[in-house]
Amino acid sequence: MHTNTVVQKIYADGLSEQCYEEWTLQQMQEFVGGYLEAVATIYPEHIMLINEDGIRLELPHNPLATEIAAPGTRMLGGIRGNALLIEREKPDVDPPEDEDGFQD
Repeated sequence: MHTNTVVQKIYADGLSEQCYEEWTLQQMQEFVGGYLEAVATIYPEHIMLINEDGIRLELPHNPLATEIAAPGTRMLGGIRGNALLIEREKPDVDPPEDEDGFQD
């Protein structure tokens, strides 16, 4: 079963909690209250997971998650509901070498 390292739980009420735990897909969906949507953040090494139906479900505005979202990805009305900040997966392989033996 695949897991992701959750770094921070960001609650819609403005509170947040450091986490650093491995979570399953089911655990992440339960925390955000539905299907996941990945959102770019101001931190290149992290992505944020939110409820993809947060606006339609009229979940409460999450000001901290909205601040963390990358400027180009902030949605109309901001991020809604709980959010998870997770580490981006790092590739397991080195980049390919060019014909001279150098990595790009």
